[in-house]
Amino acid sequence: MKDIEKLLDWQSRWDHLGIQSHLIEIKHEFGIKKLGKETDTPNCLALKMTGSPIMCLDIEGHEGSVDQFHKFLTSINVDMDDLFYEKTRNGGYHILFLKESESRNKFGLDLDGIKYDVLYRGRLYTTPSSFFGKQYSFPKKSPFTIESINEIPKEPEWVKKFYGSTKQ
Repeated sequence: MKDIEKLLDWQSRWDHLGIQSHLIEIKHEFGIKKLGKETDTPNCLALKMTGSPIMCLDIEGHEGSVDQFHKFLTSINVDMDDLFYEKTRNGGYHILFLKESESRNKFGLDLDGIKYDVLYRGRLYTTPSSFFGKQYSFPKKSPFTIESINEIPKEPEWVKKFYGSTKQ
C-alpha cells in the first residue's frame, strides 16, 4: 500500500469513528512546532481535536518521562494495554480518552518527572504519519480494532491528577 493510500485508509477509519482529520504535508519542525499545510502530497494525518469527542494525554519521550509514567500507572493498578494509545515519533505516548468536558490545552507540564501536555484543541498528529525519519504507531488497540468510539475509555479519575500540575 502506498503512503497516500495508507493515510487515506486511516483517515477513513477515524471518520467512521466520528473524528475529523486533515491530510497535511509537514515541511519543517522546530521543537514541538510542526509547520505544514493541507496539500495534495501529504506525509501526515492530523486529528482535529477542537470539537471532537476525544482528548489526549501526551506523554513526552524525554529521558525518564515514560519510565516515570509506567511507575505511576503501576502505583494505581492500571495496565497500559487497557488504554487506547499510540507510540509517538519521539518515544512517548498519545493516550486518548473520551472527554467529559472541553478545556484549553496545557503544554510543558511535569508531574513527578512525567513530562506531558494535555490536548483538547488544535491538531494531533497520528498514525500512520511519518516525517523526518520518525513515525507514529498503535502497538495494541487502534481505530481498526474497535468498532465504535465508545470503546475508547472515558477520562478516568486518575487522569485529572495531570490537569493541575506545574510547568517546568
